[in-house]
Amino acid sequence: MQTTKIEISELKAPFDLDQLRDMLLPLDTSFTTDMVYEVESQTNAFKLVLRVLEVPLTKKYELDLDSSEKEWDRILLAKSGNDLCGYLAYSYKNWNRRLCVWHFYVAREHRKKGVGTILVDHLKKTGQIIGAKNIWVETNNLNYPAIQMYQKLGFNLCGVDMSLYSGTEGESSEEVAVFLSSSV
Repeated sequence: MQTTKIEISELKAPFDLDQLRDMLLPLDTSFTTDMVYEVESQTNAFKLVLRVLEVPLTKKYELDLDSSEKEWDRILLAKSGNDLCGYLAYSYKNWNRRLCVWHFYVAREHRKKGVGTILVDHLKKTGQIIGAKNIWVETNNLNYPAIQMYQKLGFNLCGVDMSLYSGTEGESSEEVAVFLSSSV
């Protein structure tokens, strides 16, 4: 339940990297869960199977704001006064009229208070204005809280990639990319 007034503003590329670092890097990008999805793969199918962990898992995402490989060119900021409650970095792919979410984080103290819903609702309204057909997002099978949130917001599973994280820093053989989409 939302307890404070949230205002949404948007930043567009080119970004002031010093400003982005100061604003976004302090945000807690971690999650803790006692449940994950295992991905069972067969020849022509995959299945997400819920597994309860004996010991809760905590994972933190590192933000590489200096990378020249940024796929996103817009950021929605959710603020309460001067307090950054969360943000969503995205891009629009004209060829298939898709909004792609690349980063989506809500500050720990603002989670489960409607901030994520406000950000996604704003993105959907933006999508309607520009003629987007859907919103696409990637997370991983270990991020049970994110998958639950996306599904609550109307996203449906649309694919997995068993090898996306192969060769990345902090690679885990248990991590599988999970893709979800929602109509605008």
